[in-house]
Amino acid sequence: MEKHEKEYIKKMKYIAGLCECCFNIPFELIIAQSALESTWGESDKAKKLNNYFGMKKKHGDLSEYENCLTPEERAGIINIEYHEFRKYKNMKESVYDYCMRIRFNKYYTDVYKLLKKYCETENKYILEQAINELGKIYASDSKYGSKIIDIIERNDLRKYMWL
Repeated sequence: MEKHEKEYIKKMKYIAGLCECCFNIPFELIIAQSALESTWGESDKAKKLNNYFGMKKKHGDLSEYENCLTPEERAGIINIEYHEFRKYKNMKESVYDYCMRIRFNKYYTDVYKLLKKYCETENKYILEQAINELGKIYASDSKYGSKIIDIIERNDLRKYMWL
């Protein structure tokens, strides 16, 4: 693991731990997905917008935003497109908004049920199932779920919750 990845985990772990306790969204998912979306906190969206989850502005959303280029996969072809990305005051606000979306948005109801079950059982196969389902809804990247799982496994992220 590289130094900037360790620093990112250290910066994110307190917020991710609180969110697991409050929302039943696993610590390691929060860190891995935000690491993927923000390139371990190094992306322009993370640095300029405090947007660690690639959260786009929704229709009717009155929050601040900025147009940014982003890769989008459609029918197996990756295109670079402009989208309006939400701007946050800080990392904590970004994580909270992500957790609220996963917990209360109707599109994620089945994913959330699996995440909650994982928090109760710590059965990694339930987490993998939840992440793969999340990937189908959250992102256009057909390999999104497997990328998150790879980050979790490669970095053994669960152990950081207790360090």
